[in-house]
Amino acid sequence: MNIMEKYGYIYCTSDLKNGMKYIGMKKSKKFIPTYFGSSYRINNIKNKRPETLRVDLIEWHYSKEELSEAEGDWTNAVGLWPLSYNLKRGGIGGWSKHSKERTQNQINSRKKNCIENNTPWHTEETINKIKESNTGQKRDDKTKENCRNAQLKVFQNPDERKRCATFGMLGKKHKEETIIKMRKPKPLESIENYKIAANKRDPSCYIKTWETRRKNGTDKWKKAA
Repeated sequence: MNIMEKYGYIYCTSDLKNGMKYIGMKKSKKFIPTYFGSSYRINNIKNKRPETLRVDLIEWHYSKEELSEAEGDWTNAVGLWPLSYNLKRGGIGGWSKHSKERTQNQINSRKKNCIENNTPWHTEETINKIKESNTGQKRDDKTKENCRNAQLKVFQNPDERKRCATFGMLGKKHKEETIIKMRKPKPLESIENYKIAANKRDPSCYIKTWETRRKNGTDKWKKAA
């Protein structure tokens, strides 16, 4: 790496309403005046009253190690605390061991409540926002591979498979609107695309699927015959 090539910079975000500060680092070759930081506290303020935030460039650095060390020096600066939004002194951000444990406990508690009360993980509003942001987007090969690995990991674990079943249609009924959509005939183009995709699949996967269903006792059509 060229020693004069910029790696990132140290910045200070100021809350003009109460005088609080936030020291952070940003990996970038140019200063971004619209970036105020990754702290959830700063993001909350940005969503509610962005006009009260101001960011100032402190200094440039030319390596990851140098940038991280400088952030620690600045967050440990005398007189900064307690007028600071930083979660901890020094280091890379505020993602400490305590923060990780606290977040994981919150996630586990939410999962438990969803399973016990048979409630969805996301609200209807959140689901609509996710749909809107993902509409028209295509997954790259890396994302597809990650999704396949995640699904494989779930189905290889019986406990995980049983837990995930509670979030599906097990014991639930489709809405009347959904049933009407499902009954509508599919366009010829969609059917042809499905046939092409089906022909490309490995025939052994159908055998494995049928064997798994027979082993688990879920081959209902076979029993009816």
